[in-house]
Amino acid sequence: MIKLKTLKALKPPEVNDAKGVLLSGRDPLWLYCCLVHLYHPTRFIAIYDPRIGAVIVESHWPGHNVGDTIKIHEEEI
Repeated sequence: MIKLKTLKALKPPEVNDAKGVLLSGRDPLWLYCCLVHLYHPTRFIAIYDPRIGAVIVESHWPGHNVGDTIKIHEEEI
């Protein structure tokens, strides 16, 4: 698990802003908030929940609305 003191030095992977981002893992809420902020320019951001799939939490793309779910097979993550 990531430690709070490493947040300032965090260098998340670069992504293609023309695509969506799926975040997954057992990390603290503050890390997810930071990543959502950093990936804001992407088409959409979804958080994976193994019980229901990927839940869209931010979107800038028609057809991908906040609260929508995307079915994801766990082996695809």
